[in-house]
Order: sequence, then C-alpha cells, then structure tokens
Amino acid sequence: MSPLDAARRLGVAVLACAAIAGIAYGGMTLAADPRLALGDVIVAGAHRVPASDIVGAAALPLGRNVWLLDTQAAARAVAGLPWIASAKVERAWPNRVTIRVVEREPAARLELAGGFSMLVDADGRVLGDATGPDEVLPALSVEPLPDGAGTAGSQLGGTDVGEGLTALRQLSALGVHVTEIRSDPVMGFRAATDAGFDVAFGDLDDLAQKVALYDAISKRIAHPAAVEYIDVRSTSAPTVQYR
Repeated sequence: MSPLDAARRLGVAVLACAAIAGIAYGGMTLAADPRLALGDVIVAGAHRVPASDIVGAAALPLGRNVWLLDTQAAARAVAGLPWIASAKVERAWPNRVTIRVVEREPAARLELAGGFSMLVDADGRVLGDATGPDEVLPALSVEPLPDGAGTAGSQLGGTDVGEGLTALRQLSALGVHVTEIRSDPVMGFRAATDAGFDVAFGDLDDLAQKVALYDAISKRIAHPAAVEYIDVRSTSAPTVQYR
C-alpha cells in the first residue's frame, strides 16, 4: 500500500469517527433537551375510571424525554385495569402525551352475599362495585359463586357466570326483556321478566322454542301475581306452578 493510499484511509477513518462522535453527542444533547421533558399527561375516553388511576397505571416518569418513553409497556399496564378494554399512548411534539382508552360496558350486576353486587361485562370480566345508576342492569345470581366473583379484574367467562351472561344475551336477542337471571345446580337458569313472570328455562338447549312456549303461555295467564313460575325446561311438557 502506498503512503498516499494509507493517508487516505486514515483520513476516512478519522472522518467516520468524528461523524459517530457527533451523532452520539447530538443524541445525548437531544435526550437532555428540557423542551422534550414530559410534563402533564392527558387522558381521553375515560368516564368510569378516574384519570389519576390511568396515569398512575401508565407510570410514565415526569421529566423523562417523551421520545424515549416505552409507550407500549405503558399501554399494556393501563389495559390491565379492570374497566379498560384497550389503551393507546400517543406522543406529540414537543413533549405531549395522550393516553386514549376504551372502557368496558357493564352487562349485568353479579349478586354477592350481604346484598352487595359487582358489575360484569358481556365477557365475564368483573369491573367493580355496582352503584346507584347501575340498578337498571339485570341482576345475575349464581350458586355457588365462583372464585374471584368479588374481585375487580377477575375473568369469570368460563364459569356459570359466563353461562348466565350468555343466557341473558340470547334471551335479549329473542325479545325477552330480563330483569334477573338466576342459576343453581337443581333448576338450571331461571329468568325474571319485565312482564312479571319467573321462567325456568333449565339450560340453553332449544332456547328459541322455550321462549315461544313461554310467550304463548304467559299470554293466557290473567293474573301473573298468582303464578310462582312458568316451567319450560321440558319443551314437551311445559307447566305453570301457581302459588
């Protein structure tokens, strides 16, 4: 290699090192730029969950460079809250962060011992305590209660609670307005309707036919208050139990 070639290679190497050093210095300077330091965090889409709970779950460190935050980890942490169906953490120049959430919708009030109840969504997720405005939701009574029934964040979709929610959903689709669903090992599930009848359905098999039978029988009952329950567990032998 000639002295001239060696000098050229040395010059290129020096320039490359200088460029790398410059980039590293620029990156360090940018990371420490106070204009990019996280200040307030905005929460959008929350109605049931306090914004402070969402910000706390995200655990985004104030003062940290916004563009170096792990937004995906923060979104996963927020999505772990009982009421949150999904979460997204968005950054905007220069130092703004917005947490956008979609909350779960309660489907029923799961009855607990002592007159307490917890809200559950259609997937069987326990959301939290039922409050006054939630009294319009159908009640769901299950015996025995599964583990975690009183714990917000528990997933009960694979239990009798999930089956009760399925019954509630299917009855609604068939035009039956239900105020309460009860499930027990002996009678299966029973529904209290807004027409004032207690109906024993037993299971979800042939539910459309059972609903048709209930509808036909209920229309022929002049005094609903005299009826203890209508039993359509057997589609071949429906009965009416009077008080």
